Amino acid sequence: MSKLTGEIRVRAEGAGYERLLSGAIKSGAHLWDVRRDARAVVFRMPAAEFPALRPGARASQCRVKIIEKRGLTFRGRALTARLALPAGIALAAVLWLLATCFVWTVNVTGVPPDSAARITSALERAGASPGAWKRGLRFAAIESAILENYPELTYLGLKFSGLSLIAEARLMIPPPEVFDPSKRIDIIADKHGMIERVSVISGKANVRPGQIVKPGDVLVYGVTQAADGSASATGARAEVWARIWVRGTAQIPLLCEKRTDTGRIETKTAVRFLDHWLSPERSPSFAQYRSSVTRTPLLKGLFIPCEVVRYDYIEENVTSEVVELEDARVKAEILAHENASRAAPEDVVVVDKHVQFDMIEGNTVKSIVYLETRQMIGKPHIP
Repeated sequence: MSKLTGEIRVRAEGAGYERLLSGAIKSGAHLWDVRRDARAVVFRMPAAEFPALRPGARASQCRVKIIEKRGLTFRGRALTARLALPAGIALAAVLWLLATCFVWTVNVTGVPPDSAARITSALERAGASPGAWKRGLRFAAIESAILENYPELTYLGLKFSGLSLIAEARLMIPPPEVFDPSKRIDIIADKHGMIERVSVISGKANVRPGQIVKPGDVLVYGVTQAADGSASATGARAEVWARIWVRGTAQIPLLCEKRTDTGRIETKTAVRFLDHWLSPERSPSFAQYRSSVTRTPLLKGLFIPCEVVRYDYIEENVTSEVVELEDARVKAEILAHENASRAAPEDVVVVDKHVQFDMIEGNTVKSIVYLETRQMIGKPHIP
């Protein structure tokens, strides 16, 4: 019976081990294969009776140690431990195979965000949304229905990529406008400016150098003059160059804050699954700080929409610092010039620059930069 319930081999060391054996036998413990030497005794007993030895071991000042275990009970525990890993792997594989049968995310590529949102809504109405059963989706029917309802699309292709449904779409490209010389087309101004040069290929100029124009003013009429004085309609073609001013502003306070690191850093980790956060509050204990975020896929390469997000918070000490007036003027002018340059097209030529400064409430320097640029203005207009 002990082979089934488990038996142990025990070694008891100490001068009072005879007292330990006598107390164990009197308490009803079953001992066998007892072997003595000068300082210790070794014996076998049922594993279930081992706890009864501990009070006697303390009373006889002996140290009791299990040196061998036998029986089905211990073998079962070892077998269970050995089977836990393969069983866990098998369960994970089954769950993974089950997860791959569903759509987790839907991504639309190849079109602007507004068109992608409309296509995503259409896919949801057709049943192609997160949580859909992959085998239940009929790509050909879904593609045909969406292309029929959205004539601006010329192509829509659906495919699976891991756990995601990818919709590749293409918008219709409008054909280029065909120039018709017999149709009257004027050229009008699309910006405010001062005319610098007019080069007319066809049509009749309506402006001259030095003239100020505003958006909508006719620059070149789509008419041509015949030798007999008669006028006929035509498509105006011309290059009209103008001086256009671009404005940029910037403000620099004379009293600004200065941030320095204190050396204290807090790191917090969160788990993000789809759009849900599986983590506690991520706010740091610092009052002033800057942060950085590192995102790592939980199972890289398996396309599972789950990631580990690490937040590093660096504490900062914020103090006030006085800026010299001249330094503030220089910084304000540089920032205002950058803002004006961003407001102008990339291919324009800057001819001149004008700078103005102002003081706001005695503690802020304001800079206004006017860039005088040379641009070609005008767009076709059918009267």
